[in-house]
Amino acid sequence: MQTYPYIRPAIIGCPASVKFNWRNEINQWLTTEENIEVISKGKPDISKACVIIINYDILGKWLHDLKAINPEIIIFDESHMLKNSKAARTKAARKLASEIDHIIALTGTPILNKPIELFSQLNIVNPKANPANKFFSFAIKYCNGHQNNFGWDFSGSSASIPN
Repeated sequence: MQTYPYIRPAIIGCPASVKFNWRNEINQWLTTEENIEVISKGKPDISKACVIIINYDILGKWLHDLKAINPEIIIFDESHMLKNSKAARTKAARKLASEIDHIIALTGTPILNKPIELFSQLNIVNPKANPANKFFSFAIKYCNGHQNNFGWDFSGSSASIPN
């Protein structure tokens, strides 16, 4: 955000517990004055904000308003929280990101369970490189996808994850 101050408005999606920490860090580290709006209670006017910070759990409720400001960049902090493609927060994040050119996913949490948990995050960050119809090929290649007596099983791992 410091390097490209003209790429605004910016949206930061994160867990509720770190919203105000994001605001404090932006104020500390950016050399430009930013109009920051942290969405927590009520219905703040986000139309003039340069940076909007919102938690994942209310992202779906604000989807229309966030799209209306034509954001240029979105940052997903703790992106591992978007690993479940069926979760409401993941669906909202995917819809919002689908129209934004600059998407950054941040997480310090390693993927401990299965490679399949990466697909949703990769699909949000770059849907053109990982469109939904590529799920099957991703699952075969990286998740040891195979048929068993109950259908397809993508719970394993079979290759290194791409860079």
